[in-house]
Amino acid sequence: MTYLQFLLLFLVLPIILLGFRLPKSFQSPGDLKILFRGIALLCGLAFVYTTPWDNYLVKNKIWWYGPDKVMGVIGYVPIEEYCFFILQTVFTGILLWMWRRPFLSSDEGEALSPKIVGAVIYGGLSIAGIIMFFKDETKYLGLILGWACPVMLLQWLIGGHVLWQRRGRLLSLLAAATIYLCFADALAIDLEIWTISSKYTTGFALGGLPLEEALFFLGTNIMVIQGLDLVWSYREGWELGKLGQVKALKAFKVV
Repeated sequence: MTYLQFLLLFLVLPIILLGFRLPKSFQSPGDLKILFRGIALLCGLAFVYTTPWDNYLVKNKIWWYGPDKVMGVIGYVPIEEYCFFILQTVFTGILLWMWRRPFLSSDEGEALSPKIVGAVIYGGLSIAGIIMFFKDETKYLGLILGWACPVMLLQWLIGGHVLWQRRGRLLSLLAAATIYLCFADALAIDLEIWTISSKYTTGFALGGLPLEEALFFLGTNIMVIQGLDLVWSYREGWELGKLGQVKALKAFKVV
């Protein structure tokens, strides 16, 4: 199986199948635009933020791809990998749209304590990631934490109280999407579409999948789910305060 075939089977096909059921989740004529704009924003952010990080990983042999498994390379990363950034965001975003319930004013809860707790947790994990980066056996783990947790920290500083009140439904979606992508990733590694370095990983595995890969998909899904839920919750009435006046967001019409 090539990387392109992997994408078609595990991401493109599910997105198409979800697309057939998507209209049932629309409650107003403008819902499709709201869905598209939110996902497009997250796709753009994911692409820009992940590209230099992933190129660093491949350049330094933290992971690598089978040369006969890809169409070509841009920088150090396969073309299909860039597509993965976008397709995973679309896949998880559509699932979230179909899974979540609209924001209600009662979802907001206490505005301060969840933000502080979230900031402490993700701030601590970000620092831990920086420390882990300097040891070979924890380098990949450190790169994941140091790359993903600052984003989660920002999301919780902005709307941690909203995310906390809505955690039950969001967590169930997070678990489902992450388990599915971990299964697909384990198969890709087994087929040698890509390979994870044993030198820069802890050696711990979950059902044959390196711990770091499971945490990668957990982290990316958290960022997508939290980011989109905050964007859509704001449209549905969450008072975002001064951040809601950011001209760039208003120009994009996602808030």
